[in-house]
Amino acid sequence: MENLILFLATSLVFRFSSSKKIKLQFIGNTGCSALLSSNNNLDSTVTQSGDQLYFHEFKDRNVTYGMICIDMNEQYSLAEAEEMLRSYIDKLRGPLYILHNTGIHEDADWNSETSKTIVDYWQDYSKKDWKVKGYTNGKTLAVLYVKNIGNADVRKQDFFLDSFHFSAAS
Repeated sequence: MENLILFLATSLVFRFSSSKKIKLQFIGNTGCSALLSSNNNLDSTVTQSGDQLYFHEFKDRNVTYGMICIDMNEQYSLAEAEEMLRSYIDKLRGPLYILHNTGIHEDADWNSETSKTIVDYWQDYSKKDWKVKGYTNGKTLAVLYVKNIGNADVRKQDFFLDSFHFSAAS
């Protein structure tokens, strides 16, 4: 059974990466990883509060895949970090011209028992639909998104959105 799951997961990785080189990559010095395009560099900057922010975006057949990861200077309680993540996702809607959303809700967290995962669905000004998934463990916040979900296979979207993993020490 485990071999079947491994085979299916491997097949999906090859299928996802057939048109572009997409692989599991570490995100800066966070110890976290996600599926990212090897064709684009990981952009990073330091926020006004001194947190390290990483950003990566790539397109595949009119669908945009993106990741924002914040390695915070401080460790927060899981409840505080979840509230920060909810607020951050809510604030992202303005600069991305999001007009409608379904509302943030908790999602099953297959990543870690000591983290929180939330999901939201958006629609922007040009009527493109998005799926957004956020993760936090109190030290790191991450938001992965897929823009124009109507043009991508749901399994491919979820495979990307579920690809974020915290470091093994988390």
